[in-house]
Amino acid sequence: MKRIVALTWKDLTVLRREKQALFWIFLFPLIFALFFGFLSGGGGGERGKLHLAVIDQDDSDGSHALVEKLSKSDSLLIQDTTSDGKPLTAAMAKDAVRKGDITAFLVVPKGYGQSAESFWEEGTPLEVGIDPARKAESGMLEGILMETVFSGLQDQFSDPKKAKANAAKALAALDRPNGIDPEQKKLLKSFLGEMGKFMDQVKPEGMEHSPFAKGNKLKKVPILPEEDSKPKSAFELTFPSAVTWGMYGCVITFAISIVSERTKGTLVRLRMSPLSWSEIIIGKGLACFLTSVSLAVVLMLSGRILFGVRVESMAGLVLAILSAAFCYTGLMMALASFGKTERAVSGSAAGIFMPMAMIGGGMIPLLFMPEWMKVVSNISPVKWNIQALEGAIWRGYSLAEMLLPCGVLAGFGLAGFFVGVKFLSRQVE
Repeated sequence: MKRIVALTWKDLTVLRREKQALFWIFLFPLIFALFFGFLSGGGGGERGKLHLAVIDQDDSDGSHALVEKLSKSDSLLIQDTTSDGKPLTAAMAKDAVRKGDITAFLVVPKGYGQSAESFWEEGTPLEVGIDPARKAESGMLEGILMETVFSGLQDQFSDPKKAKANAAKALAALDRPNGIDPEQKKLLKSFLGEMGKFMDQVKPEGMEHSPFAKGNKLKKVPILPEEDSKPKSAFELTFPSAVTWGMYGCVITFAISIVSERTKGTLVRLRMSPLSWSEIIIGKGLACFLTSVSLAVVLMLSGRILFGVRVESMAGLVLAILSAAFCYTGLMMALASFGKTERAVSGSAAGIFMPMAMIGGGMIPLLFMPEWMKVVSNISPVKWNIQALEGAIWRGYSLAEMLLPCGVLAGFGLAGFFVGVKFLSRQVE
């Protein structure tokens, strides 16, 4: 055991002197987590919100109510003034969308408030301009606007007094010349008259369970065990990916070190020493394993201290880190046997890991991938690494649920060890 520890300590000492390798193992993953974390909005509450400029040309109670409802949306960031406090104009908002400074603009034209309260008059349309490059946000914004506009209709029918007053306005409008067919006008008067009588007699509490009552249509069901078990900041998403990139740095660094020792004859001299082949392999692997665990601990502590990254399950996080470190240590052994020179191994590592990172969610989140690629991602250890870390950090995985991703990672590690040890032993002999 002492000889294994001595060999491991030797490799760690050599690593400590390699400043460039330390950068890619420890500093680059941290830079990755910070860059993409701040790019996604950091820890602020505005992360992921659509930036919408609103120009209220109507300035009525109805338009004010619409803007207020939009302001309360969790998906929108409303702007109605310039940076120096001046009211936005339609031309200014359109120019900002054209330049890509904001996602979209909404113009509430004159007459909107009056037509919004009418039961049968043609409404004044809202004017919406959306950045052509933001197609995904376009559908989302249209849905939010339709929901907000319809909520105004809900308000009318949920408040008997308001509904009765609007019905009376509609009846008065029908008495004026309007070109409506006499038979249709008769039907409308009958309907509005009966509705006025109904609203005059019904009690407000009687409308609480009507089809128009708010909250009757949808009930939000929590997906995660606890309300707080969701990413509170972008950093809770970027730090798991950063751990993956750091472990890739360990893989390529230690794989190159093994090839370097083989080409320089160091590995042959070690085999001629009292050390057994299994002790040499365990010593090399243990150095990579300990470095991988250390960088994961450093990154998670940095995320916790600097950005409040939570850990829902400490036991799950320990299991995820250990299984990931074992996985990448095994892959390191396999990669070390793929080439005879440092350059060949470096190229092989990049050629294998980069596609695995792309399909596994290390570069592009799996959420944005087509279904067929999500199926293909199952062959990537990066996917299972990120899933295990997220499960422990914010998804609220139980230990039983952690067994699948951690077990897959262990399987990748065992396969890598088998391939690496088999081919390395042949190359050294």
